[in-house]
Amino acid sequence: MHNKTTSVFYLGALAAFSLLTFDLFQPSLPTITTYFHTWYAISQLTLSLYCFSFGLAQLIWGPLIDYYGRKKSLALSFWIFLLATLICIFSINIELLLLGRIIQGFSVCCANVVAFSSARDLEDENERTKLLSYLLTIIAISPIFAPLLGSIVHVQYGWRAVFVLMGLIGFLLLLLANYFLYESPYWVQQKGNSVSSSALDKYGEVVSHRRIWIGTIIITATFTCMLLMVLNAPYLMIEKMSFSPVVFSLLFAINGFVLIASNLAGIQLRKKYSIAWNFNLGSFLMIFGSVAMLYLFYLRGLTLFTLSLTFFISFGLNLVSPPALSYALTDYREDAGTATALINTIRTIVATVFAVLISILVLRNVAFLAVGFLICSALCWLFTLFCKD
Repeated sequence: MHNKTTSVFYLGALAAFSLLTFDLFQPSLPTITTYFHTWYAISQLTLSLYCFSFGLAQLIWGPLIDYYGRKKSLALSFWIFLLATLICIFSINIELLLLGRIIQGFSVCCANVVAFSSARDLEDENERTKLLSYLLTIIAISPIFAPLLGSIVHVQYGWRAVFVLMGLIGFLLLLLANYFLYESPYWVQQKGNSVSSSALDKYGEVVSHRRIWIGTIIITATFTCMLLMVLNAPYLMIEKMSFSPVVFSLLFAINGFVLIASNLAGIQLRKKYSIAWNFNLGSFLMIFGSVAMLYLFYLRGLTLFTLSLTFFISFGLNLVSPPALSYALTDYREDAGTATALINTIRTIVATVFAVLISILVLRNVAFLAVGFLICSALCWLFTLFCKD
């Protein structure tokens, strides 16, 4: 068993890549709607279908990573991603663009599974949680710079250039994998069983543990809150409040700083207080932000101050999410890729469906955004009560 571990910075880059390809594209949504003469709800599918494909494909990539190893699986996924990016660049209608985004979501999720399943290489739960917090801190950089970078590229060179940038970043990460990515110390080359039978055996083992289901519900609730912010921010701030894409990007970047601060704060708080204490604080902040936002929507309507209450939700969910994921992965050494894939699949699909439904309601009344936050925050608090062990 080798002792080499992949650099946290490269793992962070892999984890952030899926969000980067999401955030870079956000400022282009209004232009995409006009360019293809379609409705905003249709162009918004370039985000939601990406998320849906991203979530479902992890059921495939997880067993492939455990069977063939990280290096081969990641290389294949990046080549598929580059093909999908070319489809997006040369799209002549919204349907072709949607196809490209679906394939992008399918391929890019492999990088995410590789990054987060690598945390299981660490046996100590506190160290594993710390690594996950660092990964989420790196990921949080994306909402700060990606929308701004995407808006600058969009304004200067057009929306197709945004996909060119995605392709270049993907190709760079593919090249760097040869130098910075290592296999799991528990991984061995599979012999005998086919990948399909091996996958079925692994999923049968993974679903038999109680902790993965409790952790998955908590993670899904926190991720849904994040997705509600991302899906509705362009509509509320650009369409409803008439901010330019650049101003929107600058305002949205503030949430990224909150995510970084909350992850770093979580690392320090877990040194001094128990995981249960952190769960309680995080859940309280999420519920407080949701209730206060709902109240202000009815009192004042849509304002920047009302939307700023998402900072409480962002801070709270990052106190809860890393230890919840570490808790969910506790029982898996050799099957970390499969376990991570199952968690992320359930998380992404459930979150996408719920967030899309809430987003449709937000088009009618913006207060439904706070309702969605409150439902997720309450679920998060309820299931953290079961994490006694």
